[in-house]
Amino acid sequence: MRLCFNAGHLRGTDPGAVGAHGLREADVTTRIVHALLDRRWPYGWEVYAKRQTGGRKTLGELMGRVAASKPDIFVAVHCNSVGKGILAEGAQVYYPIYPWAYCKGKRLAELMLPMLPNHRARWSKIASAAFRVLRPPLTRPFCCALVEADFLSNPVVEALMQTATWVSTVAEGIRQGIEAYAKELGP
Repeated sequence: MRLCFNAGHLRGTDPGAVGAHGLREADVTTRIVHALLDRRWPYGWEVYAKRQTGGRKTLGELMGRVAASKPDIFVAVHCNSVGKGILAEGAQVYYPIYPWAYCKGKRLAELMLPMLPNHRARWSKIASAAFRVLRPPLTRPFCCALVEADFLSNPVVEALMQTATWVSTVAEGIRQGIEAYAKELGP
């Protein structure tokens, strides 16, 4: 099994959402992906990460490099955000809207969300999306999902996101969802 992770956004050029106290999405997602790479995975699984090289224009280039690495599963990690004054919270998992990748990604999302912290919050959901980072090539489709770990725009959640415990819990939830999906696929 080959797993590829992407920490959404870039620390320098594209930090993504920024919380009320200055925490940047790129910093949170990088910590989660590092925790995923450090996790104990089943023997023989290859686990690696790919980063975009800068800005939204390079998402196509990122997906080309991901496809070239031939993953079985690809997971992009992000943090959500909404306008000021809205105290949204909850994990969300998106799967591709594209027919050649729809079913596999949907099942991965269904197995992953219940493993994530705050998965029962009002804003938690599983949904399809046409995000560029969820568009595997027709030539070699692979299972993919995008995890919005929680809402960085919520100051209470932002404080949690700065803790090693929260990062570890999110990484563990993603790992458990992937392993449950792999188990369903069989040997």
